[in-house]
Amino acid sequence: MRSPHLRQGLVQLQQESYFFCFYGELFPFLDKTLKICCYTETVLAKVRQIVYYGSVLFYHQRSFSMLHRFFRFVTQSLLTFLCILLLGGLLAGGWFFYQGRQLYRSAASSYPVASMYDTIRARGSYTSYDALPQTYINAVICTEDEHFMTHKGIDPGAIARALLADLRTHSLAEGGSTLTQQLAKNELFTQDKHLARKAAEMLAAFDLEKAYSKQQIFEMYANTIYFGNGCYGITQAAEGYFGKEPAQLTDAEAVFLAGLPNAPSLYASSPELALKRTQTVLKRMVKCRVLTQMQADAIAEEAAGLTV
Repeated sequence: MRSPHLRQGLVQLQQESYFFCFYGELFPFLDKTLKICCYTETVLAKVRQIVYYGSVLFYHQRSFSMLHRFFRFVTQSLLTFLCILLLGGLLAGGWFFYQGRQLYRSAASSYPVASMYDTIRARGSYTSYDALPQTYINAVICTEDEHFMTHKGIDPGAIARALLADLRTHSLAEGGSTLTQQLAKNELFTQDKHLARKAAEMLAAFDLEKAYSKQQIFEMYANTIYFGNGCYGITQAAEGYFGKEPAQLTDAEAVFLAGLPNAPSLYASSPELALKRTQTVLKRMVKCRVLTQMQADAIAEEAAGLTV
């Protein structure tokens, strides 16, 4: 027989076994429940994060969309304005070209380009290209028309620079005319500054370039340009300012005369301004590399002693 103490111990052990069995099954359940809750909380946090970033992205997408539509509207408006401006410019250019063509036809009917060379030579006081000092030729080209030997009558780069300068000053002070255009203006047209005359001048320059060599065009220019003091052409200018033939001009005298046609009346009445203009011509010659700085300085020193 089992003793009472043994039976009591067995009963207590059995009760404790039931307790441990119950909690042994309960703990895994609670552990899983806790894990599920933690996972759910994590999932909910992720969902909240996704919703937040989604709302921010949606807001920015709306902002980007609005900005995109705004910039597209501005771009389209600018393109439309530029197209209208371009069309207006083309129409205006066409109108001035038409007027210039009529003006050139009227002038050429009484003074054909084909007869210009012989007409100028017949006037007397004429100096041929070969008799012109090379320093004078270089000075004129560097100062008045740097690309004279290569262009076909007009210099688009010079015209663009003159246009920008005129827009800045709100005037027509700069024309960007080549030597060929200046010859056409002096022989065929008036000195009035308007766009129709500029168009006519260009058309005449094209025909002059087709009809004559560069040397003949320069020769005609040098023999018709105004030098101030009533002197027209290089022959009268050399005689009037220095009492000699063009071929006898010194380098300083040649450079001095090359600068006068830019503003003949002004420079003829002011030797100081004429000397400053000579300095400008020399700087252009150095820039065009037809003179070294040492040569330019020597000519400038000589020019300072000229008696005009």
